[in-house]
Amino acid sequence: MGNFKKRTKVEAAIPSSSLADMAFLLLIFFMVSTVFKTEQGLKITLPEAEMTVKVEKRRNVRHVWINRAGTVSVDDVPVNTFKMAQILNSDLQSNPAIIVGIRADALAPYNVVNDVLEGCQLAGAFRVQFATTTEK
Repeated sequence: MGNFKKRTKVEAAIPSSSLADMAFLLLIFFMVSTVFKTEQGLKITLPEAEMTVKVEKRRNVRHVWINRAGTVSVDDVPVNTFKMAQILNSDLQSNPAIIVGIRADALAPYNVVNDVLEGCQLAGAFRVQFATTTEK
């Protein structure tokens, strides 16, 4: 019959040559399919301005939202003006170049807008910008 040998031991091995390919494919899949949360803010209608200056988007802008009901929001979290001042103060401690971007509804109560401005002053945030719609 010949020189055939009978194997009695079966070796199980996981092929590792394609593991790197699978890891990179999974990495690319998760990078493409991941959705990053953007700031929602409050639902507001911005006031119109007669003259506007376009400001490019910056990383150092901290948005404060004020809706018609007078609700103040920072990072999608409703806060009072004292808490807003604390948040801005801690942000300014870590990054003094922070600009406060106030996005107030056209019908927001003026006393709330004034309280937000006083909170900015209390926090030491003197670089403030107001968002408006462009002129027609």
